[in-house]
Amino acid sequence: MQRGVWMKYLSLVFIVLCLATVGATYYYFQVSIRPSSQKSDTSSQKIIEQAKKLYQEKKASGMNFESGPCLAEQLIPDWVADIAHHPRQPVDDLPENQCISFKEGKTHHFVELDTEGNFIRIY
Repeated sequence: MQRGVWMKYLSLVFIVLCLATVGATYYYFQVSIRPSSQKSDTSSQKIIEQAKKLYQEKKASGMNFESGPCLAEQLIPDWVADIAHHPRQPVDDLPENQCISFKEGKTHHFVELDTEGNFIRIY
């Protein structure tokens, strides 16, 4: 083969290897090392639904949400449910309105709903 033909093949092989490397790197950083709470939209959605269901139960029993209280210290293992204002207000940062198990590091994830039971965020 001529030198020019070899250079074309070598260039093509180089490009394929680069694309494979980029793809593998993307997979590693976007899929492999994400926290488990972010790996599945389905499981996140279930946690949000469970928090909203608990909100409705507490609301039906007469719980007052205006101060942004902790809704559940353990919604499911390693998860708390918290109520906050949206946008956030100073009352939301008071210790008595936060989930103690999250602040103490006993749980590591939370779902936050506003005072009307609407989803704010998940962590």
